[in-house]
Amino acid sequence: MDSVFVDVTDTAGIDTAELDRLLPNIEAAAAHLDLAALDLIARRVAAIAERHVGRLRVGHLVRRVDRQLRLRRAQVARRLGQPL
Repeated sequence: MDSVFVDVTDTAGIDTAELDRLLPNIEAAAAHLDLAALDLIARRVAAIAERHVGRLRVGHLVRRVDRQLRLRRAQVARRLGQPL
């Protein structure tokens, strides 16, 4: 019997699509002043970055999402009066 689990061949494509979908989630979490959601997204972005160290397209998207995430997290922390 064949294994139910198969290797996913296009993980970079899947992860780039996920990174694209995270940008609106970052904006929504920032609008709701939800630091916990922003931290959860940051962990997800770090996991994706760790999986695709040498892939330029994924690395570019990771940097873009991470930059937006850090900016919004700092803004939310300032509004809530918490340290960065």
